[in-house]
Amino acid sequence: MLYSEHIQALAQEMPSGQLLTETDNPGGPKGFIGGPGMPMLVKDVVQAVAGVRKTPVEVIVQTVRSNLLELFRDDPWLVDTCVRVLGEQKDNA
Repeated sequence: MLYSEHIQALAQEMPSGQLLTETDNPGGPKGFIGGPGMPMLVKDVVQAVAGVRKTPVEVIVQTVRSNLLELFRDDPWLVDTCVRVLGEQKDNA
């Protein structure tokens, strides 16, 4: 994301409702290319996404959080995680 123009273009075009972040992409920080990403690097990724989308960092953080929690809500294997994170039960109706 940080160094790949192609990945920056994808991040710019990605619909907000599908936007997620991670640190193991091929365009990540040069010192980590070829190795595992580190959770602390997601801050840099979020800042880069905000930059290419010309959107405040806080909006990107909230968008990604919302999208991730929506995935949790829809995955029966993650019901317990959803309850812990959100403090709510998913209706099984």
